[in-house]
Amino acid sequence: MYFLHKNKSTGCRNTFSKSRRHAAARSPVFIEKSRPGAGRMTPSLDKHRSLLSLRGVALMLLTAMSCFYLLEGFSQKPWTVPFGMQLFNAAFFLVYFTFWLGVSGRSGTAVLISCLTALMVGYANHAVIVLRGNPILPWDLLSLKTGLSVSGQYQLPWSSRNWLLLAAATLLCCLAFMARLRLRGRRTRLLVSLVCLIFLFSGGAVLQNERFTQRFHFNETLFTPGYMYQQNGFIPSFLMNLRYLQVSEPEQYSQNQLATLAHEIDALMEDNSSEAPSALIEKPNILVIMNETFSDPAVLSELVTNEDYMPFFRSLTENTVRGDLYVSVIGGNTATTEFEFLTGDSMAFLPPGSVAYQQFIHDKQPSLPMMLKELGYKTTAMHPYAPGGWDRDEVYDFFDFDEALFIKDFTHKKYIRKYISDQSVYREIIGAYEKKEAGQPLFVFAVTMQNHGGYGGTFSNFKPEIKVEQSLANATYLEHYLSLIQESDRALEELIDYFKAAAEPTVILFFGDHQPHDPVVAGLIAENSYGLDDQTLQQRRYQVPYLIWANYAIKTIADHTTSTNFLAALLMQQTGLDLSPYHYFLADLANEIPVMTASFFMDKAGNRLSYDAADETQSALLKDYESLQFNHLFDPANRLNALFEPMHIAH
Repeated sequence: MYFLHKNKSTGCRNTFSKSRRHAAARSPVFIEKSRPGAGRMTPSLDKHRSLLSLRGVALMLLTAMSCFYLLEGFSQKPWTVPFGMQLFNAAFFLVYFTFWLGVSGRSGTAVLISCLTALMVGYANHAVIVLRGNPILPWDLLSLKTGLSVSGQYQLPWSSRNWLLLAAATLLCCLAFMARLRLRGRRTRLLVSLVCLIFLFSGGAVLQNERFTQRFHFNETLFTPGYMYQQNGFIPSFLMNLRYLQVSEPEQYSQNQLATLAHEIDALMEDNSSEAPSALIEKPNILVIMNETFSDPAVLSELVTNEDYMPFFRSLTENTVRGDLYVSVIGGNTATTEFEFLTGDSMAFLPPGSVAYQQFIHDKQPSLPMMLKELGYKTTAMHPYAPGGWDRDEVYDFFDFDEALFIKDFTHKKYIRKYISDQSVYREIIGAYEKKEAGQPLFVFAVTMQNHGGYGGTFSNFKPEIKVEQSLANATYLEHYLSLIQESDRALEELIDYFKAAAEPTVILFFGDHQPHDPVVAGLIAENSYGLDDQTLQQRRYQVPYLIWANYAIKTIADHTTSTNFLAALLMQQTGLDLSPYHYFLADLANEIPVMTASFFMDKAGNRLSYDAADETQSALLKDYESLQFNHLFDPANRLNALFEPMHIAH
């Protein structure tokens, strides 16, 4: 009996011990792995070694702050971000880390994923800043396919700072794996993950509220997103910009206001009808070439080369309108310049860095090709690259082009580096002219690719001829770039020589879409031999050359400064064709405000101004423009179509 009693007693003790172990395993406590040899009868010690202990909390806080520094460290000195903003960014990483802890149950895995996320986002943001001048914005995700298609052409420097960031991330991951902290229990882990998701989405939602961001002094300088990101950090700035995926109706916008504007434009056209150029008996062919990255870097600083890189372009003076064109982008986002030209709309009234082709154009849209089609033109778009870039294949259809030719449709395919040459594009234009019906006017809008970024490496089909004869940083990149401009100049000469002898009247508009990205001109910016202040130097980064040439007599105008949104109206004026009331409004507005970009405008005296510095007259004109653009771009149900049609059709 004694033996039986003893066994029963032992059995009770074993059962009790198992029960306590099972309870400990189900406990929603963050615990350490038991060390080898640790006794099974010490569950209380596990609680003292939990993630909620001093050591565990220290790991969580260290991970959160480190991830913020890892992300920001690629593009700026993160300690210069206001401390309150540092804590806000770190709080997001704290929740993000805890989410992955809930998913994986292991602190080492959660730290590894958090660090990799910070490193990848930080480096990607740094790359975009180097190549384009602005940080990653939400709508850039819509352009991911386009960006990846050309990313292989760029070479990004890898600095000692980057190695330091990688080393810091590796050290943090090693510490996390050595700690061997875990979160046990499926239900507990699921609950933690769900709570973290709620916090992450709630944090993003709160940043959409202007009262919150103003109350806590977040920087909301939308026209300078780089500065905004420097002050707030990447995460809050990116999430705040989500609110601009949709454009709000202007405060003054109403159908009554639009009716009043339409009446005022009609009256203005009647008053100035005698000043319009005489229309030709035969409508001229209109050939528009938006040349990839065509610019003159000498506007930034004195540039000494072994020979002129655009001698033909500079030589054109007869029957020519030429000058400086201001665009809204640097180093990329070609579609933005394209959008402003073809629609007459301005990026000044759209979210900074947005891409209208991808975000806002989803149906038939009044545009220059649509208007010319109504005037009897055959309309053709050309781009020697993939049709999906910037969603051009869809947008060109919405703009009502008769046809759109992409790389697969080209019959001329001479390559320079990895891109179709300008010469091939121009021969394609000549082919379209020769194939069209005699007497039918032709409109061609061609976007080239030859000069696209990635100005390094060697190629069997391209030997740079331009040499920079001064000591500049990245001189090789600059020589490569200028040699491509030289090729563009030669191709333009061949095109214009052909149309000089053409029987039909023809107008050619040629302009660049933007300047190259920063590394190409870094040496010129650093030298700054003209002694420009920072604001003026930055302003000139948005400056490219343009010209309008005709093979018949037109009034020659030199040094005419304008911007992309006004360029189509200027072109239509030179042809003597009917403008739409909208283009007429733009032509009249350009007399008072000759330049508008996404971040600044220029008055008729040439002064650069921010939009909040506009005087009463300028402000009223800008508000009228904003309302017309909103009706044009965002309110198709109430669109006043007569404003966007040629005048004789509109009336």
